[in-house]
Amino acid sequence: MAIVNLTVSRTETGAEVDDELAGGETGVDFGTVPNKGFSLTQNLHIRHNGTNEITELAVYVQPYYGMYGGAFTSSDDYNKIISLGDDVSGEYGLHFDEDWNAVTPFATFYKFATGAGVSFETRRSIPTSAFYYRDPATSQKTDPLSPIAGQLGPNNDTAKAQDLGNRLHVRMRVGLPQTEVEGGIRQWSTIFSYIYTS
Repeated sequence: MAIVNLTVSRTETGAEVDDELAGGETGVDFGTVPNKGFSLTQNLHIRHNGTNEITELAVYVQPYYGMYGGAFTSSDDYNKIISLGDDVSGEYGLHFDEDWNAVTPFATFYKFATGAGVSFETRRSIPTSAFYYRDPATSQKTDPLSPIAGQLGPNNDTAKAQDLGNRLHVRMRVGLPQTEVEGGIRQWSTIFSYIYTS
């Protein structure tokens, strides 16, 4: 069985994101989130090292599974992300911008909430708008020719890479309401799931 890994980086060809997190693990640090405001935008580029395309690429969140270093518990933090997403009084919670070439980031976005991207069963399939083709010779980025939701092409097959895209670019941020009173570090796990057939 082939082992295929995703690389989540802040640039098209960069190394895996490895911000130092409270508790000693590494991952993506969103920084400080002000009341009635948003965290820093996390620009994430994703690619894989397989020789074929991956399929059923999707994203969801779950309780933090590393060495927890937050101010509450991993369960509390997971439930907080969900409750913020459920709040209809404003655009709060964890936002997922799926337009790789967005002129205005977060003009539209997916929001994690009850029944929406908060378990494997409710995972969000990555839409075609997130995929792009990066030409390895020129570094030029273009829309794929025939993108399919949830499918990311390989780097070593030019035809598949051009058709499906060989990268995806998403943006993430967290929003809080003015009334938020629970200060402290929050941690959760963002999971990208997929299938690879060699």
